[in-house]
Amino acid sequence: MKDNIKDAFTKNRAEYYPDDVYGVFAIPPFVKNYNFLNINQSWRIVGARGTGKTMFLKSLCHATVFSPKRSDVSIESVKNIGVYWRPDTQLCSLISDSWLGPQWKMAFLHYLTLILLEEIYHSIKSIQKSKLDLGGRDLLKIKIDSILKECFEQPIEKISDLKDFCNKQKFQLSFWLNNFNVVEQPKFLSPFPLIPTLIDGIVEHIDELSDMSYMVYVDEYENLAKVQQALINDFIKHSRPRLRFSFAMKKYAEVSRDTSATEKISETHDFKTIDLDTETTAEEFKLMAAEFVVYRLRQVGAIEADPDYDNPEILTEEKQLSLRLDDYRVQKFVDIASAIFPSMSSGEVAEEILSDKTLRNKLLNIIKVGLKNANSNIKPEDFVIDSQPEASIVTAAILNRKNQDPKQVLSELLQWADGRKEDNKFKGWIENNIFGVIFMIYKSFPKRTTPLYAGFERFCTLSRKNMRHFQELCHEALIESLAEMPDGFSSIPIPIQAQAARKVSEKNLIEVVPSLGEHGESLRTFVARLGMIFSVAAKRYSQSEPEINHFSINISSGSCLSSELQELIRSAKVWNVLFEENKTKSKSDDIADKDYVLNPIFAPFYGISYRKIRKVEFNEGEVKALFLGSEEDFESVYKHYLARWKNAENEGVESILHQSVIEF
Repeated sequence: MKDNIKDAFTKNRAEYYPDDVYGVFAIPPFVKNYNFLNINQSWRIVGARGTGKTMFLKSLCHATVFSPKRSDVSIESVKNIGVYWRPDTQLCSLISDSWLGPQWKMAFLHYLTLILLEEIYHSIKSIQKSKLDLGGRDLLKIKIDSILKECFEQPIEKISDLKDFCNKQKFQLSFWLNNFNVVEQPKFLSPFPLIPTLIDGIVEHIDELSDMSYMVYVDEYENLAKVQQALINDFIKHSRPRLRFSFAMKKYAEVSRDTSATEKISETHDFKTIDLDTETTAEEFKLMAAEFVVYRLRQVGAIEADPDYDNPEILTEEKQLSLRLDDYRVQKFVDIASAIFPSMSSGEVAEEILSDKTLRNKLLNIIKVGLKNANSNIKPEDFVIDSQPEASIVTAAILNRKNQDPKQVLSELLQWADGRKEDNKFKGWIENNIFGVIFMIYKSFPKRTTPLYAGFERFCTLSRKNMRHFQELCHEALIESLAEMPDGFSSIPIPIQAQAARKVSEKNLIEVVPSLGEHGESLRTFVARLGMIFSVAAKRYSQSEPEINHFSINISSGSCLSSELQELIRSAKVWNVLFEENKTKSKSDDIADKDYVLNPIFAPFYGISYRKIRKVEFNEGEVKALFLGSEEDFESVYKHYLARWKNAENEGVESILHQSVIEF
């Protein structure tokens, strides 16, 4: 069983799944708010890398909608047959004016037409294999109209002939593109009117398919050249009844809204936007994450059978959403996932600090520093009461703040321990400082990772609605734990989870970020530098501003960031290195009115908080140094914050621009 279990969480990319994702992909609950079948509407679907954008598109397309595993297929589904198309970027790069001259436009439309013809064949095959009742007729033998036969270079008699034709034509097109002006140009086809005419011919043979229409979902739209996007925009602007187009892209990616003419496509008039990041709530993501854990482990036999999770079809059936969202079922799945990935409360971590000799001594040393600065003769041990672990460790921060009388703090602590908690200052002190102090204590020991990174719900928070990050966390924790569970699978120990979170965090910084687009290396440098600044704040004994993990930019009046810097910030948003949020009560689009939150997946590597609690305000020069500055520029900024947060433990500035491993 162990060999099977280790593969439970390995598939973390859509490419690892077939086109038919029925019973595999959990459709997001927001689909109930949209009608993808009966509305003649084009869509712009935006989402970050790892948010399930491609799987969502596949769930809308013919292989899933007409899946043989689906027991109840409605004839209504033919009104909007989904076609998934992710353009071949290498091929499309050859279809350019610089290489082909004015023929590039016809070549691109020819390539698109071949894709559509092939997908029509596959969609008819999907319908044929589905449980849709069409009287047993063989749809693949439907005759193709004689008018269309003249368009093709080889005999095409029926739908089944399209597959072979498209394969040959795609090969011929690729060969011509790579040997332009050397081999003969292929005979170009165009989607209109060929595709609608072909569909009309199919409908004439099968009355039940009279409303047949196709929706083409163009994935990774931003990878097309702007002039190629304009051709797709033509079809969006002037949609036809039998064939419409939608597109999917990374959020904040720059795409063209131009058409081949002077018109532009526009929101509402030509398309509606579905933002996967904002449509899915944190609670809905938690359910989908719990379903992922339970169904995956059930598939490999790691957990016992149960009627509530031996029905994978419920994941993809929109009509069963109400059952999926039933409070009892949701809580059951979350409870199972939480049992597999257990967590510790802040109070339990505080208890661990007091019971661990090394951590306890560190706590006492921090308290001692505060007492020394206050010229107090009270013993550090007097502030540590084993029955009050949270209050005891919070005193470490309070005593290191200015204008705090140790005698008064001790008096408040003793009253708290005595049960006199009404109007006691420790109520607010614990609430506001407990997490920050825990992170601060653990940061003194690089080989130890705080348990606050462990647990199902903490993994959800670290992932920030990114299913790929969640899967990576689960997989790493599972692999690390298997060696310690020779007698079977139960739950994953908290220390192993915490270490797994750090490994995933480090991998994302060292390996993943540099590969993110043309600015990947610059983004890695930025994350490393920003993490160092936040790390200094996290080690500050006073914790007067605990849990700093985001920033805003103070732009002086009449000034603006350079275009190069703005482009890097945009790139950081595209790849979810940073999350842009409005400042409180602000709805402006100005950079100065935004908060920028570091992706929490990086938090475990730096030992900082994953909760959005406090921020630091950078000026223009500091932001420039973080993104574009030399090591000397950054060192100046770093030392400024080291001086500002005086009682932080000293950290040396590392050279991080070109090293493959970063250690602090």
